[in-house]
Amino acid sequence: MAASKKTSSKSKAAAAARKSPSARKASGAHPPAKPSKPKSRPKSRPKSKPEPRPKSKPTSKAKTTKTKVKSTAKAGAKSSSKSSSKSSSKSNSKSNSKSNSKSNSGANSGANKAPKKPSKTTVSKTTASRASSASQGPSGASKKASPKATPKSPPKPEAPAPSKPASKAPDKVAAAPKLPQKKRPKPSKALLASVLERCDKALGSVDLPACESVLEKAVYLVLREQGTTLTTSKAMQALRVEFVDWNEVRVSRPSELARLMSGSSKGAAVRRYHERAERMREMIDQVYNDRNETSLEFLLEERIKARFEYLEDLDDLALHNAYALVQWLSDDEKKLTLVSKEFAEAAAAFGLIDSASVTKARALTSLVTDPKQLVSLQAHLNQLGELELNKWPPMLRELAG
Repeated sequence: MAASKKTSSKSKAAAAARKSPSARKASGAHPPAKPSKPKSRPKSRPKSKPEPRPKSKPTSKAKTTKTKVKSTAKAGAKSSSKSSSKSSSKSNSKSNSKSNSKSNSGANSGANKAPKKPSKTTVSKTTASRASSASQGPSGASKKASPKATPKSPPKPEAPAPSKPASKAPDKVAAAPKLPQKKRPKPSKALLASVLERCDKALGSVDLPACESVLEKAVYLVLREQGTTLTTSKAMQALRVEFVDWNEVRVSRPSELARLMSGSSKGAAVRRYHERAERMREMIDQVYNDRNETSLEFLLEERIKARFEYLEDLDDLALHNAYALVQWLSDDEKKLTLVSKEFAEAAAAFGLIDSASVTKARALTSLVTDPKQLVSLQAHLNQLGELELNKWPPMLRELAG
């Protein structure tokens, strides 16, 4: 009986202690310990070996982020998109499970310490992994992420080009009335005689006086330039009377020869003959130096081509006079011995032939009535052919018009 009373008293005291904590304190009894539930661990996926990462001592926040971004970018370039996504999901789940287990254990243990904040290194790792997964393209190859992405500035709008004012269509100008073209006369004997008459007045007449030697004919062709038949015949007569031969003329001064040929002591008259007197003396001197004599009689034994080749080398004789002298020495009085291109051009300008053709120029002999005209044609047309049309004497330029 005594034992049953003791057990009943103990059960009553235990019930009273449960009801009031103050009674519990007064009696000194400890509360019964609660039965601990078994800890439930989250199911974790099979662990995968984490990829090795280069260890680097982060000196600052910027350097740590920079090194981690570079390492993750290189690792992402080597692995495919599937492996990178799996590794990132596994690492996230693993970190979440660890953090959950730590928080549960801390709560159960009743520790007063607050949960630790994630370190800067962990934050940088997660940020870098997210940046690498976002930077990977559809093909799986990750691009290198720059540490500081600078936003591209929008292109500046180009200034519109100034619009040109619409050009007005030019008003139609009334066409100027066409002037009636001057009809050129057909080649005829009358036209040939008119051309030679004007050439004699502008360039000097060619009358072919009687001469004793070939050299005298050459001297006459030089002196007749810019002179008339009367003045040229007087000059030739003065030389014959004053000098014994052409060698004395060669050794004389040009001023003395000009005063003698002009027949006057006035300065203007002497100056007109001075240039021709100098050319005459130089030509005779050149013949003397070549042949050791003042004579051209050897040309009579040469052919036409050889005659011309020697005479064209006499600079003071002039080329047009060389053509005239070869024609003068010719035995055929009805044929042009030599026809140059300059001769044909001048003949075409006067309308004596249809075009500047050497073959057509040779046909001018059909219009010639006097053999002297052939020598005049050679002298005048070759001299004009050496000049441009705008440098012709006005009276001849008007006729060529």
